[in-house]
Amino acid sequence: MKKDKVIVLQNIRHLESHLIVKGLNNQGQVLSFFASFALKSRKRFASGVLEPGGYIEVEYHPSKKEGGWNRLVQANILNKFSKIRKDYDRLDLALHCLKMFNKAGQEGIEGDPELFHLLGNTLTALETSSDLDSLKLFFEIRFLFLQGVLPTELQNKSVFFESTIKEHNQVDLSRENLPSIHQELKTALHQYLDI
Repeated sequence: MKKDKVIVLQNIRHLESHLIVKGLNNQGQVLSFFASFALKSRKRFASGVLEPGGYIEVEYHPSKKEGGWNRLVQANILNKFSKIRKDYDRLDLALHCLKMFNKAGQEGIEGDPELFHLLGNTLTALETSSDLDSLKLFFEIRFLFLQGVLPTELQNKSVFFESTIKEHNQVDLSRENLPSIHQELKTALHQYLDI
């Protein structure tokens, strides 16, 4: 049996009471779990513990075959990011970030811990951010940079790399050509993730 800490990217209902859960661990690896009777077992999986966007500790039996699901035994919530779930715009942005990770992440491939930190810091900032547009911009630029697909023109925008994600709302973007940056990001995201 193994233990790990993951941010839940997605859960998919399987048959009547099972879930397939996809998560990102602190090494930036995508892991998939089969949670048998997850929708019925409150002892092993408390209400909401496997919801997308939650930071959880998992106990599981590793898959015996490559590409197979790990068998989830138990999960405990570490951070539910409750403030995000109380506001539609915050939840919408959180789901957008999770979708990007879900589409880009491939199971079994060695990850980058920076990806985990990017997602965790973004969810943390999302609970209190006063500028969701700026946070989204910072997240998308850094995500594409870590994936190695950020357009060269945007790599030269040091303003997005000089501050942390948590400091996104303190950065003065008034001198930046935001419509052009948004268009370049939209094109890059469509080409890379088809979103």
